[in-house]
Amino acid sequence: MSTSEEKIVLLENKIKEIQEMRETIHYIVMAVMAKNTIKDVLWEITQNCIHRLGLLDCVIYLFHEEDQTLRQFAALGEKQADGSWEVVNPIALKLGQGIVGHVALTGTPEIISDTTKDDRYVQDVDGCQSEIAVPIKLGDKLIGVLDSEHPEKNFYQPKHLEMLSTIASLCAFKIDSLHNMDKLIRTNAQLRIAQKVAQLGAWEYSNITKRIYFHPKVEELMEKDPSTRGLTFEELENILNPGDIDFFRKSWRDYWDTGQAPPGYLRITLNKQERYVIWRVADTKDQMLKNQEVVTGIFFDITEIKKLESQKDSLVNELSKRNQSLSQFNKIISHNLRAPVANMIGILQLLDALDAESPEYKSMQNELGQLAHGIDHIIKDLNGALSSTTEIKESKQKVDLKETLWAVVDLLHHQIKEVKPNITVDTQQAPYAFAYPAYIHSIFYNLLSNAIKYRSPDRPLEIQLHSEMLEKEIKIHFKDNGKGINFKQNKDHIFGLYKRFHKEIEGKGLGLFITKQQVEFMGGDISVSGNENNGLEFTILLPKS
Repeated sequence: MSTSEEKIVLLENKIKEIQEMRETIHYIVMAVMAKNTIKDVLWEITQNCIHRLGLLDCVIYLFHEEDQTLRQFAALGEKQADGSWEVVNPIALKLGQGIVGHVALTGTPEIISDTTKDDRYVQDVDGCQSEIAVPIKLGDKLIGVLDSEHPEKNFYQPKHLEMLSTIASLCAFKIDSLHNMDKLIRTNAQLRIAQKVAQLGAWEYSNITKRIYFHPKVEELMEKDPSTRGLTFEELENILNPGDIDFFRKSWRDYWDTGQAPPGYLRITLNKQERYVIWRVADTKDQMLKNQEVVTGIFFDITEIKKLESQKDSLVNELSKRNQSLSQFNKIISHNLRAPVANMIGILQLLDALDAESPEYKSMQNELGQLAHGIDHIIKDLNGALSSTTEIKESKQKVDLKETLWAVVDLLHHQIKEVKPNITVDTQQAPYAFAYPAYIHSIFYNLLSNAIKYRSPDRPLEIQLHSEMLEKEIKIHFKDNGKGINFKQNKDHIFGLYKRFHKEIEGKGLGLFITKQQVEFMGGDISVSGNENNGLEFTILLPKS
């Protein structure tokens, strides 16, 4: 598996992990918020929520302010009595006693990788060697501690701390709300907790003040007057991406007209950074106040998921380019090496019939060496491109056009010697192109071999290469005086795959198709002009960089 593919798999796993975390948080919120007693809440957490995380053990301590002790109230694992919601041999810890008491006193969660090396550890269950403890607090008010132990050292990771902190925050809110709040305030606060632990934010629109109110922590990140709560529609639109304003306005029109507004994406600037959020206005039937004095809704921050998806798409595109490049190299090998290899085979056959001391034998040996040198040059270029681990753009080089053409002439030495074309080269205005050497070599090879193959029998073959420098591009002209083609019938098929225009001459119709792909892969363009029996002129435009 390539590095790019491994990165894609890692990104997909990360996205999956984030989505699974969101689903777990959603389950916990729904499960806990449905309970109406403290006992139901705490046992729901230990039996279902903690079990869902794959943990073997959990004990929830409640803080008793009257005697400053923490007492075990609900449990999962060995501390749970069989078949009942009771804790086996419940213990009580003074504030500051043990790891649990210390976490309660400081208000700071802790992961203990090895309990045998921590003097504070109070053994309650045999065989446990690592521990995690998270305070259950609402503001400065201590409610209890959520504690879990495991028989393996170094078991607990930051992800466990994040999820248990989420559960502790939710637990703190729920217990406090059961003591102090009516049902309406509890429902409203559920959105606040969701915002804190799951990046799920609640907002309210007041039909009296005509302002949208967010959580104070969110409003602190907005570019607004800090002394004034809430934003007007105009103020909120000022921190939206201009491309999303129409959707924002439409969501409100749909809500007022039909009582429903479908969710959608908004890009909003918070703390001078653009964030992606899913924006949703609650349906009329779900609103808490039926007189519509207050309209509520949520927003869900998906920026990190978007970033991961963007990285994944970038890697997929890069891998696609690599695959395209490999396909091109395969075509170059199969197409461009066929003729010189055939020439080498022909020369070797002739050598068998000649005297090793004859001038013809030595001449053919020289030709054979030139062919081998040309083939070696192509293979080295291909190998260099294939072994590159950098981006495609970084593998481009300064290619000498004249030098490359004469290298191709040497490679086609046998055909050149037979046909004796008149080749003129003028690259003074633009001697170099910033391109892939193997591609320029391949393009010149295809154009030159086609000019030789489709030459006119009525006149000597003339081939011209001319280049010029434009403002942003290099223009290359390649012209011959060969057979040409019928443009009226074939102009739309010249660069087509397996398209041939002179059936009497052997060929497969691959050369110009490959040439066009290679030019376009380098960000360029190729066109052709000419008339039947009057040759062709190919015009290639390549970027300067």
